[in-house]
Amino acid sequence: MGKKLLSLLFGVVLFSFTASVFSQDALYDVYEKIEKLTMKDVDQLVQLMQDKEIVPSAKARAIN
Repeated sequence: MGKKLLSLLFGVVLFSFTASVFSQDALYDVYEKIEKLTMKDVDQLVQLMQDKEIVPSAKARAIN
């Protein structure tokens, strides 16, 4: 249950971040892939996004 909730929360954050960049179809594909991520994948992606400063650290801490 926790992993699903985390994936959903992360999906919403990524969704809002990419909404103006991608078409709806591409965005839906990204969202489908996020649902299949494991906890380790999410942690790695959050770390990568922090390193690239895509997600502010406060928002990333909320995800973790």
